[in-house]
Amino acid sequence: MRPFLLALFVLPLFVKAQAIADKADALLTAYADQQKFSGAVLIAKEGKIVFEKAYGYADRNAQRLNTVQTEFRVGSLTKMFTSTVILQLAAESKLSLADPVSKYVPGFANGKKIQLIHLLSHTSGIKGHTESPEPQTLVQSVARFKTETPAFQPGAQFEYNNFNYILLSYIAQKVTGIPYPQLVKERVLDKAGMTHSGLDKTDRKSEQKALGYVTNPETAAWQEANAGNVALASGAGALYSTVEDLYRWSQAVAKKTVLPEATLAKVMKPVLNNYGLGWMTSKDNGHVQVGHTGSIPGFIANFMRFPQEDVTIVFLSNYQDLDGRQLTKDLSAVVFGNQYALPVKKQAVVLPADVLKRYAGEYKLPNGFGITVTVTDNRIYALAQGDQSEIELTPESEKKFFLKGPETTIEFIEEDGAVKYMFVDLQGGQKFTKVK
Repeated sequence: MRPFLLALFVLPLFVKAQAIADKADALLTAYADQQKFSGAVLIAKEGKIVFEKAYGYADRNAQRLNTVQTEFRVGSLTKMFTSTVILQLAAESKLSLADPVSKYVPGFANGKKIQLIHLLSHTSGIKGHTESPEPQTLVQSVARFKTETPAFQPGAQFEYNNFNYILLSYIAQKVTGIPYPQLVKERVLDKAGMTHSGLDKTDRKSEQKALGYVTNPETAAWQEANAGNVALASGAGALYSTVEDLYRWSQAVAKKTVLPEATLAKVMKPVLNNYGLGWMTSKDNGHVQVGHTGSIPGFIANFMRFPQEDVTIVFLSNYQDLDGRQLTKDLSAVVFGNQYALPVKKQAVVLPADVLKRYAGEYKLPNGFGITVTVTDNRIYALAQGDQSEIELTPESEKKFFLKGPETTIEFIEEDGAVKYMFVDLQGGQKFTKVK
């Protein structure tokens, strides 16, 4: 092809890529300037990275900036990798997805009915808690898990529960005799070329390691999150990675480096609630999207692949109170040319006490989790079940409020002239019913 004709062919692609980059940067700069985002983002299209940039600080006290090489904890993105390990072992006949949990954990409650495929798809019905003292190893995590009455019979419903993947990590480790962090590295990360990723632990040393932050509910300032023993999240949520490594993961999936095409189709096919075997599958304005979201103290993440358009979007944040659902929608809109709006700083208003008092009461989700709303000295507060301190709600209109810092919206909804619901617009939204 002659140089002139080649330029005519390549120029429109370059212009489109540049437009995506410019819009993404403007969007993320607005988020960062309003203290709503700190982290890194990568967008790739048709085999090329069209945008990658970092914002904010990996360590705010040391003034160490985030970069595209910064290592973030990615929470439940880990489940894609655990699923891959389990499917590889199944292909090698070292286990079967139809195996009962009791085969590997004798005496586990309902273990004869719960199969590995139920763990992978969050349809096991497992309920329970880990008894004290806090476990220090994966083996102890399983041994100290106290099962309660199952939420439902295996396969009947979907209920997301991290212990499903703790069990899978334990089973994979038991079958192979290899420590789970090493198993993931050898079987998945190394094959995908992910040299700056691994299962995290509290004392891991790295100059690229990001610290995680949350909003202090009393001051609205950012504070370092209490991460606890991250290693206990194991194959459910202990992975750390970079945006560039996660793009290598996307390429490995596309090239069938880690699993064959037939198996990939199986893990991405929804079982219930748009959840497959360690992968979420949904549609975004007609575009098929596969991947996973993640959250762990101080961090939030999303990995999105649009296979039909060969698009990958990754964001990793070391500010947990980011509205990840909204940022996901915004970045997707940037790539596909849909409508979106730059975030706007919320403005507080003053409401009279009689208006505020209408919202006082107790609100509950269907699962029983509750929030109590009170009014003191013409200020309105919310206390979540299990928390020790109240959080002030700042009015932005007569029925809408927000939390200072992350600016999460809380809206009170009336029916027949009475307050009936409280909607919390965070990570998909939660609708609480007023019970008192």
